[in-house]
Amino acid sequence: MVRETRYLWIGNLPHTIREDRILEHFKRYGKVQSVKILPQKEEESGFCATVAFIDIKSASKAHNADNKIDDRTLKTDYYQPPASSTSSSAIYIHERDDALVRPAPAPYTAGRTPRYG
Repeated sequence: MVRETRYLWIGNLPHTIREDRILEHFKRYGKVQSVKILPQKEEESGFCATVAFIDIKSASKAHNADNKIDDRTLKTDYYQPPASSTSSSAIYIHERDDALVRPAPAPYTAGRTPRYG
C-alpha cells in the first residue's frame, strides 16, 4: 500500500462511466484537480480511473467513504503517479499581486545613442 497521498485509484467503475461523472461524484469530498479513466485490461470487470485532489485531506475523506455509482461499490486506494507526469503537467493558478509586478522599462527613443560604461 502506498502512503496517504492526494491521488486516488478508483476501481470497479461502470463500463458507461465518463470523467465528468466521476468528477461530479468525488468533488463532494473537496476540490478535484483532475480525473483520468485508465485503459481497461481484458480480465477486469469494471473500469478504473485516477482522481487527483488538491489536498490530502480531501483524498482521505474520499478514500474512507463508502462510494457507489450505479449500484456498484467502488474500490479506492492511494497511489503515487510517476514523477514525470506530475512535474511536467503541473499548473499553478494564483492571484496576481500588483505590488510584486515591476513597471515596464522605458522605451528606447530613436536618435539617442545608448551610453555604455
